[in-house]
Amino acid sequence: MARAYADVGVTWDEPPLIDNGRWVWAWYASGFKDTSAVTGPVSRYGGLFDVLAFAVSRVSPLGPYETKHLLTSLVAVLGIVATWKMAALLRNSRAAFLSATLLTLTPAWLGHGLFNPKDIPFATGAAWSVYAMLLAAMEPVPSTYPAAERRSHPVSWRSVIISGCATGAALGVRAAGLFLLSYLAFGTIARSIASQPRSADKLRGIARDLLRNAPRVGVATLIAWFVMIASWPWAQHAPISRPLRAASAARHFRWNGRMLFRGEFVHSTHLPRSYLPTWFAVTLPEIYFLAGLCGVALCVRALWKRDPTARPGVGITCLALAVSLPLAAAMVTRPVLYDAHRHFLFVLPPLAALAGVALSDFMTALELPSALRNLAAAACIGLLTLTAVEMAQLHPYEYAYFNRITGGLPKAYGRFETDYWGASYREGVAWVIDNVRDKNGRRVRVCSCGYFDEVSHYLSESKPAAQHFQVVRNPEDADVFLATTRIGCRKAGGEVLHVVERQGVPLLYVIRTLRYETHGGV
Repeated sequence: MARAYADVGVTWDEPPLIDNGRWVWAWYASGFKDTSAVTGPVSRYGGLFDVLAFAVSRVSPLGPYETKHLLTSLVAVLGIVATWKMAALLRNSRAAFLSATLLTLTPAWLGHGLFNPKDIPFATGAAWSVYAMLLAAMEPVPSTYPAAERRSHPVSWRSVIISGCATGAALGVRAAGLFLLSYLAFGTIARSIASQPRSADKLRGIARDLLRNAPRVGVATLIAWFVMIASWPWAQHAPISRPLRAASAARHFRWNGRMLFRGEFVHSTHLPRSYLPTWFAVTLPEIYFLAGLCGVALCVRALWKRDPTARPGVGITCLALAVSLPLAAAMVTRPVLYDAHRHFLFVLPPLAALAGVALSDFMTALELPSALRNLAAAACIGLLTLTAVEMAQLHPYEYAYFNRITGGLPKAYGRFETDYWGASYREGVAWVIDNVRDKNGRRVRVCSCGYFDEVSHYLSESKPAAQHFQVVRNPEDADVFLATTRIGCRKAGGEVLHVVERQGVPLLYVIRTLRYETHGGV
């Protein structure tokens, strides 16, 4: 995965975030005199990952975008490690391997993991925050702890430190994730509820546990807050109120673009409640649905036999809530959403852990017929293999994957957004550089749909290309126009010279404009 970063193009959000990393660095390097990071266009976003990428790019042999893509890939791998740790804590290494494999072969995770500088770092931080919650809910009691009080032992400092650092890292990328601060507290509450005996004093025991753990949860919150604002100059001017304002603004973000959803163009402020569930349903690989069936079968069997030992348990409950509560909250509050489910990628690691545990439990349930367990194992291998093949066919646009239940990418085209990141411009510009020249020796004017800085970056990578091409902002002045298939990008009139496509579906058109035809052909 960390080797595939070089194949993906620069995407819409990256240029301002590259600048943000440089500005945050300048904030400290100038002794707080350079205020670009305080007044810049993305100042209300934490700059933790941006400044880290900028610092590495200063010594990296790669360019700033390529360096950041490599770091994003490594951070995505850390999210896979967190998923392994969740499942290992819940079950064993077999479940951990299945869970990590599932997340690795989840196209949305791997695809965004090649370049997404916001959602992947946030999702990875959130994954480790969930792991800390599981530790608080499930970690064994130290043998040195007094036996009389083992039921209400305080959460370990290990959980506190992991929770504080992971949550702070996530908030240092996106302040809208303030809800992550509650995860450690939720883990302690879940453990207290599960461990307290059924008696009239149960509520009193739970309250006593909460009071005992409150100071350590507070320490985790302080660590997270410090990590969050350490690389956020704008928030440092008012460390309490400004992060809260930024989180509120993110929840009420009023971008009013049009989204292609189920074959209709819908404004982002009026998307139906089914938007997120639908995107997960059409883009999750089929193996997740197999895992769901296995989990339901195990639950039904436990209920039928009235087996009290087969209850979900506190860890499974915590994971299920980490997946379902954010989605339910979004469906109720209906924030502005766009670009599919990319803002909710953070539910994928705990979802993969749940799916891996369900598959592992089903395939090792000796009470079930061996033929059924072998069938599940064969289906698991087959579905993973098919998904891997499709991801290879889509590379480096794995995030444009749609599952076979809905007909794949060919059936999704015209109904849902595909290349909503604009990554296909890199491939389109590469074709133009190799195949387009002006007969009269003048520079060919290239235009795109608001993607000027990125196209300029591609052309500047090659000195000969810089001599033969010029980026213009007005389509009427262009000789060649690059048009993505995303809504808002109109295809200029002229001849289509080349199409960037995957699985027979167009992602970007290279068009020779009418203006160019009047001045001589290619």
